[in-house]
Amino acid sequence: MTESQITPLFDEDRIMRVAVFLSGGGSTADALGEYVQTHPECGFEVVLYLSNRLKGCKVHQIGDKHGTESMVLNPRNFRNMEKDKRHILHNGLVAHVLDEYNVDTVAMMGASWYVDNQVFGKRTTLNDHPGNLRVIGEDGERAYKGWHEEPIMNALLAGERNLYVTVNETIAEPDEGPIFMVSDPVEVVESLDDIQAMSDEQLRNLAGSYQDILKDVGDKKVMAKTLELVAKGRFGRDESDLLYLDNHPIPEGIDYGTVLGSER
Repeated sequence: MTESQITPLFDEDRIMRVAVFLSGGGSTADALGEYVQTHPECGFEVVLYLSNRLKGCKVHQIGDKHGTESMVLNPRNFRNMEKDKRHILHNGLVAHVLDEYNVDTVAMMGASWYVDNQVFGKRTTLNDHPGNLRVIGEDGERAYKGWHEEPIMNALLAGERNLYVTVNETIAEPDEGPIFMVSDPVEVVESLDDIQAMSDEQLRNLAGSYQDILKDVGDKKVMAKTLELVAKGRFGRDESDLLYLDNHPIPEGIDYGTVLGSER
């Protein structure tokens, strides 16, 4: 039996260059900039903050705060075109900008983005997802996929007693990419009976509250640590695209707490 050939996701003798995608207030994107400043040994730098909308987004404020370039590329600039063509042209423009900034890795943080192969086909593209993508539903699909509060709402209704953030790789099928890391848990304190008795608005508000908690426990920590491990060449994949950490296969990713524990 031959040993698998593992190729690091980043294997350059230099600092890894990261672009951060955001759409709203950007607290998690801001936290990533702070992580770079307080952890100079992390092996990566943020070279661009990029938003797909200007209204309600603090991309320029965050860029100014960290002395980093910031930009808005709004797909609505192509609003007179068919949706599919609009996405293709917008992603082509985004990909061109990433090339201009020599971006190695993209971090999608709280971003309502639709990206295609023009973006993730040329560079590692990681997504912060507010749900535990390890859980498989009865249909054989990942149970807590979706946008905004939807993954948390579905987890609450399913009776999950803990909620998580997952960092996964962006591929053509949303939320189906390989899992890199899963956050520490956030405990659900409400009973399932109380949750199931809630109106749609009440449930969405509750999910939003948990999403805010998850930002501190999850998003602001797991993406930074994942990027650091990528930058240091510790993540790799074999010929079958199976993901490895330190040459050990991780078909379901790695727990944030396990990584931290191994580094103490």
